[in-house]
Amino acid sequence: RSGTDARSASLADVVIITALKEEYDEARRVNEGAIDEWTIDTSVTGSEVAFRSYGAKDGGSLRIALTWATRMRTTATAIAAGTLIDKLGVRCVAMSGVCAGRRGVQPGDVIIGSLLYTYDTGAVQAVVVDGVRQERFQAEPNSYPLDDQWLRRAQSFQRPVDTPWLAARPSTLAAQCDWLLERLLAGENPLNHADSHTRCPSWSGAIDRLRSLGFVTAKAPLSITESGKAYIEDVCLRNRGQLPNPPAWSVHVAPIATGNNVMRDSQLFGKLADSMRTVLGVEMEAAAIAAIAHDRKLPWLVMKGVMDHADHDKDDQLKPFAARASAECLIRFLRENLPSR
Repeated sequence: RSGTDARSASLADVVIITALKEEYDEARRVNEGAIDEWTIDTSVTGSEVAFRSYGAKDGGSLRIALTWATRMRTTATAIAAGTLIDKLGVRCVAMSGVCAGRRGVQPGDVIIGSLLYTYDTGAVQAVVVDGVRQERFQAEPNSYPLDDQWLRRAQSFQRPVDTPWLAARPSTLAAQCDWLLERLLAGENPLNHADSHTRCPSWSGAIDRLRSLGFVTAKAPLSITESGKAYIEDVCLRNRGQLPNPPAWSVHVAPIATGNNVMRDSQLFGKLADSMRTVLGVEMEAAAIAAIAHDRKLPWLVMKGVMDHADHDKDDQLKPFAARASAECLIRFLRENLPSR
């Protein structure tokens, strides 16, 4: 399409940016409340932008523009968001996608950002201690709090239940490893078990993890070690002789930290908590959404699905579900809380 028809079809109430194409694809799977089908327009920015209308709680409709940044990091995100804001006249800027979560937040859970901030901006000061030169990082975070009214509504947001996409939540790598160990402890070969493909779909990844922990033998044939036996026996003891049930899926409201690097550090959240006690998520783009919205005097909303804990259990298998969950919750929240035009 081109000309007047394309320009009129491009007007939107909300622009949603994702950092990755796969997050964009998952967001396009959100059908709850949809009034029409997605349409693709490349005339707005020269890149693909998807448009769709959803029914709003007040009886009207909200038109959403959805795209992804060309690269991860804040600069590409800000450019993508700013271009669409200026051309579409939107009333809200939002983001869905994935993040790393603090231990205690389950993979697949969704975090609504109550505060977005950059954790790695500041100055490096060189000092000499006992004749040894050391560098100390002095943080100067740029922080953006969620609008107070939306914060209250986020805290009372009713999470979706009994929906098909929620039932598709995959098992975590840690849970798969526990199942594999339990079968080995029982003297079985897990590979021959009837439920092997459903209970342990990431077979190779589970074995690698268990070997790194010293819970199974380093070479074939696969067998449980004494430390692995002690671990899984304790897990079963604490759960009355069986493996624990999967934890309930949840939505959290908490600060999300933005940094410039992909992190795999078991101490990361401990370090972040020194300056932001309640931080639950860390990722690489969200603060840019708040910054561009603040500059344009627009409300912002960021929801991220937890795919891992940024540590030794880093695993991509929860990524599609986490991206889908964040988009489902984000669009539902907007439909319930952003008045239609």
